[in-house]
Amino acid sequence: MNYRMEQLHKSIMCSRLYTCLLFFLLSVGYGRAQTLSYADSLIISLSENERFFELEDAYNEVGQDLSPFWKLFCKAELEKVFNRSEESSRLLIEFIETYRDNVTPDFKNVLYGMLFDDIIKTGNSHHYQWVYKDFSQYIENNPDSLSAETLAMYKKSLDVVKEEYKKKLAYPSIRIIREHPNQGVPLLQDPNPIIMAKLNDFSYPTMIDTGASDYLLMSNEKASEIGVRYYSKGIRGRNDEKVEFWRGLIDSIQIGTLKLYNIPVHIEDSSPFKNFPDSLKKKKELVEIIKEAQRKYQNPIIGLPLLEKIGKVQFDFNKNTISFPRESDSSNINKHNLLIIEKRLCTQVNIDNVLATFGIDTGADLFATLSNDFYRKNKDLFSIEEMDTTNNDKIVFSISLYGAKEYKPPLYLKNPLICFLDRRINRDNKQKIEVAKKNDFITSVIFFGHDGVLGYPFFRSMKNQTILFDFKNMVITIPTQKTRSNETIKTFYNHSIFE
Repeated sequence: MNYRMEQLHKSIMCSRLYTCLLFFLLSVGYGRAQTLSYADSLIISLSENERFFELEDAYNEVGQDLSPFWKLFCKAELEKVFNRSEESSRLLIEFIETYRDNVTPDFKNVLYGMLFDDIIKTGNSHHYQWVYKDFSQYIENNPDSLSAETLAMYKKSLDVVKEEYKKKLAYPSIRIIREHPNQGVPLLQDPNPIIMAKLNDFSYPTMIDTGASDYLLMSNEKASEIGVRYYSKGIRGRNDEKVEFWRGLIDSIQIGTLKLYNIPVHIEDSSPFKNFPDSLKKKKELVEIIKEAQRKYQNPIIGLPLLEKIGKVQFDFNKNTISFPRESDSSNINKHNLLIIEKRLCTQVNIDNVLATFGIDTGADLFATLSNDFYRKNKDLFSIEEMDTTNNDKIVFSISLYGAKEYKPPLYLKNPLICFLDRRINRDNKQKIEVAKKNDFITSVIFFGHDGVLGYPFFRSMKNQTILFDFKNMVITIPTQKTRSNETIKTFYNHSIFE
């Protein structure tokens, strides 16, 4: 076992779920405390703490020492986060069939939840029929450990999954045609990746937003103009108000020579700022910010699920273009640096010799932001810029699809050393890493499942580079960069949070 893995294990052995799972193992006969293997306890700890890049490393190193129970679960979880939902579903079904009598109700609920998520994504009818029947029987058996309230909630969840699956089948299959896959489409001059796209017969500036969890998003006004076919209606909360939304289908999208057909659409009622807080509307300094935000969010947005379907997205910052190369096989991929947690795309960055899992949000204007929790856990390893005490009354405004807020100037890391894709990121003085405020609902939503967020300016700082996002193989690469040797990479990551 290498030193970094040992330190990682020690740092999180006391986690909440580790304690619960240890009790679970003792109660169902999966060993006594003294026989719980080092490998099993490490995998449990990493899984609970959602350290999936480290989990992949640990599995490759100690997988042969894992018990069959945790080896199968770990394989299923890694397949899921590395975007192989078909294989994840197959392994989860195998796990439930093998160990259904040896897992607690809470753990079984986690398994079913993972399965439903995969099946809604893949539309695999065989897997759906199996899990729907199995979960229905599980509910009907009404174990003593499930209350009437819990059973009612599960039945409602089952109805929701059934309805979502029916909607999935009702949509025609997405078709993709690539005529000249390496031909670049110009990126417009904007803080975010904006391209011109033709939606049905209408051309609009369209944002490529890896932080959006729908295939395509647009306003009700644009959807009506374009001729989107509406299918269903719902209500969601925004800025403490209820806002209507619809689900629909658009016939075609064309980006350069890339043609996409039958794309699901999420449609919002008018502007996301329809219910903008009056307290912020009255501030004169916000007028231009609001206008710019309205312009930004009124145009269509291509989200992560559609990018996954496309397969490869390549940014050429030298030519200032974006292209969509053909997919390649995954036979030579043995280490991933992209994963998806709760529909959020993530990668790994080394900041001041601390390894962190960052969400990738090309719809964000900020260079990078650290979650407050991650900063507090590692604050002794970071330096903070001195605050300008003469400007303490200044207010900073933040606007996003999650809502709006105002706050005093944030903390920033002081001259951080940032390493990504085996290279140092050079930044100017305006490109700062902000530390998010504590107990901030908006940022807690954004940071769910990871340590921070990289905005589009982070990638823009890699000037004259070509960056390829490969969603089939779950890697992000610089195609022109030679791969470093394992020894060089080991030296590069020599210091981390776990040391």
